[in-house]
Amino acid sequence: MLMELEDVNCWSLAEAIGERGPHRPHHLLSRAVWDEEAVLERTAAWAVDVLDDGDGILIADETGDAKSSTDAVAAARQYSGSVGGVDLCQVTVLPDRHPRPRTSGPDRPERPRRG
Repeated sequence: MLMELEDVNCWSLAEAIGERGPHRPHHLLSRAVWDEEAVLERTAAWAVDVLDDGDGILIADETGDAKSSTDAVAAARQYSGSVGGVDLCQVTVLPDRHPRPRTSGPDRPERPRRG
């Protein structure tokens, strides 16, 4: 899913991972049963393992955009802070890495200097 493919669908995923057809990726994405908590824990552990160099922090920025129809992918009636409640919207999570803040005292981040 994190591969840089021109088209992301079950056929292109199957080709990228060496499958002869889209059946296994399609089953995984549409019908497979799994433990969501276990997947979340393993994914979080993987992300920390790959992304943590000890010198930065990862920020997950969740944002929502109002939509006028359900034609957009993942558009549904759901909560979005930027919309101000439950409405038809599309929620996106954007990861961003920042340098670890320097501290100017116990548990107090130093304010960034301008100029």
